[in-house]
Amino acid sequence: MLKAVFFDFDETLGWRRKYAYRTYMQFITSLTPDLDPLLREVIVQDCMIWDMRGQYSKRFILENIQKKYGLNVPDKDEFYVWWNDNCAKNMVLYDGAEEIVKELQGKYKLAVVTNGSARGQYSKVRASGLWDCFDYCICSNDAGSRKPDKGIYLDACSHLGVKPEEVLFVGDTFTSDILGALNLGMKTVWFNPTGHPCDYEVDMISDLRELRNYLD
Repeated sequence: MLKAVFFDFDETLGWRRKYAYRTYMQFITSLTPDLDPLLREVIVQDCMIWDMRGQYSKRFILENIQKKYGLNVPDKDEFYVWWNDNCAKNMVLYDGAEEIVKELQGKYKLAVVTNGSARGQYSKVRASGLWDCFDYCICSNDAGSRKPDKGIYLDACSHLGVKPEEVLFVGDTFTSDILGALNLGMKTVWFNPTGHPCDYEVDMISDLRELRNYLD
């Protein structure tokens, strides 16, 4: 019997590509306020490629900006604080995210299980307006393990008093969200709005409201 639904956050509930783009645009504009708008857009689009959906370090991105475009960039630690704060301010939810989370609230135990820093991830969940809908939020820095390692999943299960087989996990990244959950015997739904091809048989949705089809 399904008792809990766990969500990843970035690119699952939060539309990360949109708020990352807005934040990179804000950053590059602050460095080059008088730059030609076309060149500014080129730099921001490069940032989005280097960012790799948050998989690459901010140091890597800053070094590339400096090397390719000759811009003076801040220290990585200073930028990381700025990035986390401004990503939260620019946070945008996917269509249907608020609707489905509020619909599930009270029917299932709800958790956010996400990789990343406490400062960045919790700020975004709070900025989304959904913080109070969740019974538990845990990020990898606090859990001491990163998806797909089992520790972070089991932390959420223990906190909410559920077994892995009683959990439905919803996430956008096959190699962490889906793999890690499947290895623990959780039910999974892969949120795949861009239609990445996949030969492995897995439940998949392109709109969060389709999640209703996989609930008890």
